[in-house]
Amino acid sequence: MSFGRFTKEDYAVAREKATRKLEAMFMTPFPSKRFDEVSFPGLWPVKELRLRPEPFATTAEFDRGVGERAVELVGELADRSVGIFSLSRVLNEPMRAYNSNSHAGLVVGFNENHPLFAGSCFEVEYSDTPFKVSSNDGWVRILGATIRYKDIL
Repeated sequence: MSFGRFTKEDYAVAREKATRKLEAMFMTPFPSKRFDEVSFPGLWPVKELRLRPEPFATTAEFDRGVGERAVELVGELADRSVGIFSLSRVLNEPMRAYNSNSHAGLVVGFNENHPLFAGSCFEVEYSDTPFKVSSNDGWVRILGATIRYKDIL
């Protein structure tokens, strides 16, 4: 017996209840009824020329198309707004050959402690973890942030 403390099982039950409440409160759009192919078969197949010329046969297929477009838009935004100037502290021959066009390019050295670079040099963080995109009940989330369909289209 455990008095005055919670057990692992207590936390597991509480976590399950909290998850259901969180989904209902924050992750399900209102109204939650969609014009899907089952409830409104007369509306399907649906054409959305901003995504593709062929019609979508199901809401799941449509949601996937919208999610894929959202990922494209994030990539395009990153390409337009993020600049990367990649440098190395290590002067090794393979890296120099690769980055300087097989020894035909130029190697430039700089002082990383110079005030020009203060606060703007960061170590590279490598990760095999992909960013997450989810589509559920007509909402697309990228890294947990909700993006409306109309903004994607």
